[in-house]
Parts: sequence; structure tokens; C-alpha cells
Amino acid sequence: MSEEMEEMIVDAVSNTFENLAFMFVEEVDKSELENTGDEYFISKMAYSGDNTGSLVMATTKQMCINLATNILGLDDDEEPEKSILGDAFNEVLNVVCGQLLAEKYGEKAIFDLTIPEISSVDDKKWNEFLELEETIGIMVDEFPVLIAAYFND
Repeated sequence: MSEEMEEMIVDAVSNTFENLAFMFVEEVDKSELENTGDEYFISKMAYSGDNTGSLVMATTKQMCINLATNILGLDDDEEPEKSILGDAFNEVLNVVCGQLLAEKYGEKAIFDLTIPEISSVDDKKWNEFLELEETIGIMVDEFPVLIAAYFND
């Protein structure tokens, strides 16, 4: 992946987390992202139309708790239901995808987006995703997030 494309992805992720959840992003070398032992979530979505591809994003359960709390304006001592955690993370991926497609292909390009699908994964799946060449590592506040974009053009 080109440096320009990686920067475009990180910018889309940064803008989304900052504007939706008041959380701040820092790109890091993937080797700095340690296995936290937390439960992990991976969300995937695809797009088709003028071009095709997919986005995949992974993070910890605790980051999803903070994300949902920020989006919903909950008190820190209120833990949202697990389904709400997934909804919040899926919404971030959906917005990132929209911003990224508009930036990469222009405002007039037409796409059909799939509904993001989230699943809970273990350390092994997290590490497999971390090791992929396409994966970009970032920190959102103090939480690790991985994202990969697959463009079929």
C-alpha cells in the first residue's frame, strides 16, 4: 500500500473518531501494539459499484465500551450492552468507509455498501490480523485499533 493511501486511511479514521466520539488517533508501528488479553472485535464491510473492495477494523472490547459511552453520552460507570458496543464500532467503520470512498474516488462515484458485520475474536485471530501486510496500526486514546483496506482497482 502506498504511503499516500495509508495516510488517507489514517485521516479518515482520525476524522471519524474525533468527530463522532471525541477520541483521538495516533498512527503507530504495529510492533508497538501489544496483545492486551482483552476480548477483541473485528468488523468487516464491503462496497461495490464504480469500484469494489472492503474494509476491516479490529479493536478491544474496552475501546468499544469507551466508544459507545462517548457516542451515547453515558456516565463512565454505565457499561453499554454488548450489542450497543458492536453497533458503535460498526458505525465508525461505516463512516470511515464513506469518507475513504469519497476521498479516493470522488464525490460523484456511486457505491453500494454492505452492512458492517462484527464478530468477537480471540488473541489468535487478533494476532493473525495484526501480522497481515495490509494492516495499519493506530492508537485511539490508549486503545489499539487495526484497520485494513482492500481496493480492487
